[in-house]
Amino acid sequence: MRTINLLVPAVAVAVGIAGCKGPGPKGEENRAAAMQRMNLINSDLMFDQAQQAFEAGQLDRALDDIKEAIVRSPEVATYHVMMGRIQLESHRLDRAFRCFEKAIELDPNCHEAFYCRGIVYERWSKDELAAESHHHAFELDSSELSYLLAAAECEVALGRLDIASSILERRIKYFENHAAIHQLLGQIAMIDGDPDAAADRFRQAQLLVPEDEMLLKELCRAQLASGDLKAGLESVRRLQLAETTPSLEMLRLEARCLAELGRQSEARAVYTEITRQFPDETEAWVDLATAAHRLGDLRRVAQCSQRLAHLAPDRWEGPFFKGLVLRNQGRSDEAIAEFQKAIELAPEETLPRLMLGLEQKHLGRSGEAYRAFVGSLRLEPDHPVARRLAAEVRPEVD
Repeated sequence: MRTINLLVPAVAVAVGIAGCKGPGPKGEENRAAAMQRMNLINSDLMFDQAQQAFEAGQLDRALDDIKEAIVRSPEVATYHVMMGRIQLESHRLDRAFRCFEKAIELDPNCHEAFYCRGIVYERWSKDELAAESHHHAFELDSSELSYLLAAAECEVALGRLDIASSILERRIKYFENHAAIHQLLGQIAMIDGDPDAAADRFRQAQLLVPEDEMLLKELCRAQLASGDLKAGLESVRRLQLAETTPSLEMLRLEARCLAELGRQSEARAVYTEITRQFPDETEAWVDLATAAHRLGDLRRVAQCSQRLAHLAPDRWEGPFFKGLVLRNQGRSDEAIAEFQKAIELAPEETLPRLMLGLEQKHLGRSGEAYRAFVGSLRLEPDHPVARRLAAEVRPEVD
């Protein structure tokens, strides 16, 4: 027992001495690991703060926070991506590019860095490099639709419509419930001159997001381009329901549909409304004069010609419509003078020459009529009416 009592103080002293020497290698390792964990926690916290500030549009604060995160944990690629996104939003493209390059250097599988780098290339109009970056981003994460769309859009910018359509079509079954992929396929079809296919795509997209007005406008334009006027008119009127005051664009589309469907009286009413709401719109007066002439409403045609002469004295339509009214009134020489004035204002237009020839023919002036018809044919060699009329008066000239 006595021996034990003597050993206790010795052990205590030994332990005390060892404690004074500080932690051993294992202790140092544990302490470093703990500090690293705290750094990661703090840097993640700063990253979250930066992300919140960025989404709130507080770019300066976001930049300060992400810089602090990078100081604490410079090896984390996503922090550099966030820094790049902030610089990109601030239009500092060179700085943004360096951030994305650093992120890729730290993590070659960082798909977001490749995608964002592609955006910088797009801003620099380097579409080939942008396409490569976006394609690589999608290879790394094929669940991200935005990467696929960005790659396809770059292919469209490069004029490679077949490649753009192909990469979208291959993946469409995975994203069939996303309107954006159908919309982009519709836009490609429109560029490629296939409005029927475009209308089908826009229709599918519009079913997925029926409240999207821009998409409905694209559908409407595709329907009109494909000749589906009834469907186009329906789309126009759906768009008008969303407008507090009908816009000029929608009113014009409505009137155009009605006119091409042969509903001239309704078209005239809409064009009249356009000129009431937008009295200085030259094209609206031209459209109204055209619709009125088709209905034989010469009083309205005369009003339109007067308005056009005031609004746009350098355009040919004013004297042209005035000539039509004078011709109908039997005032041939005055009508001819107006048609000649229209030709002087627009020597590239076929219609004034054609009407001049008709009036000269009516007066028995075959030579003048023939020259007018031949002039029309020089502008439009396949114009059937001009060709027929020239053939009718040629024997009299010979």
